[in-house]
Amino acid sequence: MQNTRIHIDRIFPNHNLHVAVSGGVDSISAAHFLLHMNYDFKILHFNHQQRPQNKEMQNSVENFCESFDLDLVVGSLDEFPPGDSTSEEKALREARHAFFGSVPTKPQIIMAHHLDDAVESYLMNCITGKPEHKPIPEFCDWENFTIYRPFLKNRKLSFINWCKNHNLEKFVVDDESNDDVSYRRNYIRKVVVPSINNIYSGLPKIVKKKFYLNEKNSNQELQKEEAQT
Repeated sequence: MQNTRIHIDRIFPNHNLHVAVSGGVDSISAAHFLLHMNYDFKILHFNHQQRPQNKEMQNSVENFCESFDLDLVVGSLDEFPPGDSTSEEKALREARHAFFGSVPTKPQIIMAHHLDDAVESYLMNCITGKPEHKPIPEFCDWENFTIYRPFLKNRKLSFINWCKNHNLEKFVVDDESNDDVSYRRNYIRKVVVPSINNIYSGLPKIVKKKFYLNEKNSNQELQKEEAQT
């Protein structure tokens, strides 16, 4: 995760940063890591108001921000209702983006997506006949906000270890909806990926090399990764 500073400084040299934090281990660890790297930023949290746990997640993020003296901006579905999309996931994403776009001065938003997320998206693209599409883009420039995902070369385990090593578990709320395998992404995460790993564990390296490393440094980074495993 340490090389993340190089990427953030290149993309956002002025450091007008916001970090999207849901309350899960990934975003809590990412925010704490960026704080540890002496970045100045505000936290953005969106309450989807889909179940009682969403309030618990908001409370946890509020406690995290209070503990580390971080400014927090909260939005909710009451303020930013979902669009007319027939997909619940897409409708909630549109509401969340409306919230991001409401933050003044076109916020530069860091999100904590990681390589395991990219593997899941890659498999979803394969299922829908689009294996050549980048699973998760590093950078998205919208009209009223920008999104950057600097952790796409990192495994989820990096976030879990950071959380444990810095005693952040008390701020983490595991999203109960992630256990519902009726959602396609959850099914891929909990059923398909473990099945693939039983016969071949190298898919994350393939996705990383194909989509997130340029040819100049791909072999060097992969050799370094292999030496550490």
